[in-house]
Amino acid sequence: MPPLRFSYLANRSIARDLILWLSGIVLVIILLLGISYKFYFNRQFQRELALRSNQILEDVANALYFPLLHLDDQSIRNIAGFYLDTNDYVTGIEVVTDFGDIIVDQVPASFDDLLIRTKTLYRNGKNIGTVTIYVSGETLMGRVKNVIRSVFLASILIIAVMAICTRLILHYLLNRPLEALIARIRRIASGDYTTPLQPVPHRDLNAIIEAVNSMAREIESKNRQLAESEKKYRSIFNNATEGIFQTTISGRLVTANPAVAQIFGYRSVDELIDQVTDLGNQFYVNPADRERLIEQLASEGMVSKFIAPMRKSDGTTVWISLTARAIRDKDGNVTMLEGTLSDITQQRQMEAELRHAQKMEAIGTLAGGIAHDFNNILVAIFGFTELAQMHAEDNPELMRNLTEVMNAAGRARDLVQQILTFSRKNEASKHTVFQPAKELREALSLLRSTIPTTVDIRETILSESCIRADPTRFHQIVMNLGTNGFHALEDGCGILEFTLMDEELLPGQAVSNDLEPGKYVVLEVRDTGAGMDEATMAKIFEPYFTTKDMDKGTGLGLAIVHGTVKSWKGTILVDSTVGEGTTFRIYLPVVPDAEEEKSDAEKTGPAMQGRPARIMHVDDEETICKLISMYLGDLGHQVTSFTDPAKAMSVLREDPEAWELLILDVTMPEMPGDRFAAQALKLRPDLPIILCTGYSSRVDAEKARQMGVAAFVRKPVRMSILARTVGDILQNRGTPGQTDGGTD
Repeated sequence: MPPLRFSYLANRSIARDLILWLSGIVLVIILLLGISYKFYFNRQFQRELALRSNQILEDVANALYFPLLHLDDQSIRNIAGFYLDTNDYVTGIEVVTDFGDIIVDQVPASFDDLLIRTKTLYRNGKNIGTVTIYVSGETLMGRVKNVIRSVFLASILIIAVMAICTRLILHYLLNRPLEALIARIRRIASGDYTTPLQPVPHRDLNAIIEAVNSMAREIESKNRQLAESEKKYRSIFNNATEGIFQTTISGRLVTANPAVAQIFGYRSVDELIDQVTDLGNQFYVNPADRERLIEQLASEGMVSKFIAPMRKSDGTTVWISLTARAIRDKDGNVTMLEGTLSDITQQRQMEAELRHAQKMEAIGTLAGGIAHDFNNILVAIFGFTELAQMHAEDNPELMRNLTEVMNAAGRARDLVQQILTFSRKNEASKHTVFQPAKELREALSLLRSTIPTTVDIRETILSESCIRADPTRFHQIVMNLGTNGFHALEDGCGILEFTLMDEELLPGQAVSNDLEPGKYVVLEVRDTGAGMDEATMAKIFEPYFTTKDMDKGTGLGLAIVHGTVKSWKGTILVDSTVGEGTTFRIYLPVVPDAEEEKSDAEKTGPAMQGRPARIMHVDDEETICKLISMYLGDLGHQVTSFTDPAKAMSVLREDPEAWELLILDVTMPEMPGDRFAAQALKLRPDLPIILCTGYSSRVDAEKARQMGVAAFVRKPVRMSILARTVGDILQNRGTPGQTDGGTD
């Protein structure tokens, strides 16, 4: 198609018309402005001059009022002179008294163009003088002329600007309109829609330009919407935390977002698509799971929350929750699958942890109940055996047999403590100084009963040093490391070796940056299991990291061990070789020149009988009531025992002063011992009270101390220990709130 040609004469005609119209408009505007300015400023000048004259006359009259009243000629002249000198409008002033004397006669030679104003001043209706001023409008007229001059200059400037703009407009809109129009149409034809055609001062051309611009806007709008839609989809696709995928029915990935690559351990989507050619065998731990997924999609069209274990690129297992739908061809056959997936491994670990915590809570509750009942039995065994020993001093053989009974009861007591420790119902509330060797022996005793005999558990204890830590936590650390070592043994067979020894770190000895030079107790736990590589060792202390099966751990054990050891100012090191085993070494600082802290009950010494006293004993176990009554009765005390706490409280209310000491069991029906003690202290605040318990979540030693209880005794308590506690209290050797371990 030949290029369009337009007559240049048409443009000249438009330009001529435009210039004529603009010139006429400018002339009319200037003419109207001139006429308007003339009438407006004349009226404004007269009004402004009259207002100023009246205002000045009032000011002068007010200033001369009192001088005229008092005929103060000098003041009158001074005031008149002041106005003549300072006011540009005042050219003359005449002041005449009521007697006709002219005091000021400053009258201009010519009155032309002057405005004359006169005012007579009165005092109580009597004329006191006349003031006349002569006002010139030259100053005001000068201002008006300045305004007119400014308006004129502004008009000239506007005309000049309009002339320049007109020239520019004519240059850009009339000299080259067709060339610009053709050039821009060609750019639109090549795909450039961003710059619209500018209108020109010709309506025929503008109609063409508007039609072209409308077409360009429509095309550009559709392209922009398409690009924005693609951008939004791509942003959602790339930034989604859930994996988005599309696969063929044969198991090949067509597309996937970065989340899929991240979940399965690939560096990029391209690497994922290139390397994964068979989803069923490469991703699914059990390829039958994919077949089951395809069957469900074929029958239902969509599957939600399909859960299956899958493999990452490094071979580790992750649990995947998958939602997908089937894409069918025109014949209804499933050709592709698309959907989303997410890694729920941590969620399943947390669920397993919750189930484990609930199980441990149930075990703990059961253990607490068993401990309470069994401790009461042990109290009777300890107590009646001690009673028998008191009467068997002349029978050595019987005494030996009774000693064996006491030893067996002691082992039973230790077993109860281990059960409570295992169920975390006997956690220490503060750190103490103790020998880890003792806790290690007890923990290994429990560990041997929980691990199959196919595992050879070896112990080497070369340290009797003391550390400051939580004995219960130390016990749990040994159990945790032992259990981990057992799980690492292939087929449940191998060696677990525990070594406790002393080691002194010298300055510059780089065992760990966390340790300062000094003496340490070192617990070494070694297994002959599968071992770990460097990548696994770097993560073993991270929460929720685990290499075990889902039913064998939550990944919290070593993280807790690490945090606990750090809180004791120690450190834990690990060394492992794949195929040979793993060794953990825990360094804990030695407490220098320390002896193991013992409870009051563990301190040796004769039982203090004290003075005979009237004692109330309350325990729901009749056997214990009988035992304590007999034992303390043999020591000279008058003991009254109650198995019904309500009845005991009724007796106490009748005469609180009749009793010198209360011995209360904490765990009792209807009225627990701590509540009984609180009510008793309200009746008599100075009444000494001993609380006894094997395990109770209601009260501990600290709470008992805050209540004002004299002593807190742990069951099973030996009668000699209880007797010494009673004697100490009666002789004022105890301190309110004093605790007693109750064992020795």
